[in-house]
Formats: sequence, structure tokens, C-alpha cells
Amino acid sequence: MIEISSEICARRDPPPSSRDKSSNKKDQSSSSPHTLDKIQDKIVQDADSSEGTGFWTVSEAAQRHVSLPTVAAAHFMRIASANRAERVKISELFQLESSKKEIPPKDVCDQRRKEITVEDLRTTVYAATLAAYVQGLNLLARTSLDEEWDISLANCIKIWRAGCIIRSSQIANFLQPLLQKNDKCTNILLIKEVSAELKRCFPVLKKVVLKAIEWDAHTPAVTATLEWIRYCASEHLPTNFEEAMLDYFGAHSYDLLSEGAGSVKKGKHHTEWKPA
Repeated sequence: MIEISSEICARRDPPPSSRDKSSNKKDQSSSSPHTLDKIQDKIVQDADSSEGTGFWTVSEAAQRHVSLPTVAAAHFMRIASANRAERVKISELFQLESSKKEIPPKDVCDQRRKEITVEDLRTTVYAATLAAYVQGLNLLARTSLDEEWDISLANCIKIWRAGCIIRSSQIANFLQPLLQKNDKCTNILLIKEVSAELKRCFPVLKKVVLKAIEWDAHTPAVTATLEWIRYCASEHLPTNFEEAMLDYFGAHSYDLLSEGAGSVKKGKHHTEWKPA
């Protein structure tokens, strides 16, 4: 997918004199408009159910209680893009800066190139791709455990090397030997080498996300990847507030911090938050 993305971004319309001929790189002039700029920004395959991969994956992850935000964020953006006519009307109500199709001045573009390098972008794409791999493998591992399929994640990586969509040799070379040594692992983030690699990419990933927000660029999957790393790697989350709320309105109970790490089951304590 990275390979075809580069070809799409480089593609320009052939000049009028060559449009009747078979198109090739020689027909493309550097002054010709990019083909991508003419394409409507809507994906309808999810809306008309002609494509179900994203839906199946996100639904399965929710059912199996596996966090899959990188994939889910990309899927939900596709859904939001489908009704373009409706989206145009909403954009008129919000009048966000990102809705203005003005090209930034040259000095602004030059400054941005200094702030974010090509290597920064490469590292960010790599981190998000690795995160998607890890999330997908976690889903496979959990499903295999639930259904007693005894799936070999290392063999999955081996098969994907020649896939039509997934075939990242660099990530495959990195993950396959680790999965062979940790074949019963149900959360790939627990493999030290994987966590170390994502930790290495984290500062650049954060830098790019912050700049993307500042520049009104849409990066839902990359942003979701950053948040996923942050909350999966945090000892303390603000979800204790939600736990208290669940106990308040439904007496769902909770565990105490003083009782250790806890387990994936209801706690032993309840508070009468408001006198009857």
C-alpha cells in the first residue's frame, strides 16, 4: 500500500495531445495537474456494504475486547467521508481553517519542511504500520485463544510476506523471529523488543501529530496510534473516574489502588455516593 501510494502521489494527467494514447510516465508533464487532486474525497464502499473488511475487523475487535484504534480510526473516517454532500453543508457551518483550500505561502511551506523532515514522516508511517500489525496480531491471538484454533502468529507473518496488500518485509523480518520465541503471547506489546521499537518511534510520532493538528492536517490513524501507545503504556489512567461513575449509578463496584494491579473482573468495593 505504501508503494502504490507513492505512485498515486506522483501521477499527473497527461497533456491533451497524448490523452488518446496509452498513458505512461513520458506523457506526464511536471506542469500537468496531479490526478489525485481531481478525485472526490468520498469512500462509499463502507456505506453501500460493497467492502466489509474494515467493518468485520472493527466489529470483531469490539466483540473480543481487543483495542484496535489505528484500524478503527481509519475505518470511521472512511464512513464519515461517504456522504460528501452532507459533509460540505456541515463544513459551511463550522468554517474551520482546514476547509479553506488555500495553498500556504512558499515561506510557510519552507518553514514546515524544516520543522518536519522526510525521515520524521517515514518514522511516523513505520510506527503506525507496526502498531496496526501489533493490534491485528493481538486480535488474532485473542480469537485463537477463545476459539481454541492454536494459530501460529509467526506463520501468519510468513504468509503475509507475499500478500497483495500486506507485505512489509522490514516489519516481517522484525516480528517473525520474535513471535517464534513467544508463540503463546496474547499481547504483542509485552514482547520487550516490540515495545522498545515503538518507544524509539514515540517522540517523532508525537512531534508529527502535534504539527498535524497545528496545520489542520487530517491524520486520524496516526493520532490514534499515538494515543494507543500512551494509554496502553500508562500505569495510571483517568478511567478510575469512569469506574467511580459506574459504581455511582449502577453499583458495579471497584478495586482499590492499594490492592495491587488488579484483575479483569469486578471489584470488591462499593460506595453509597449519595444518601437515599
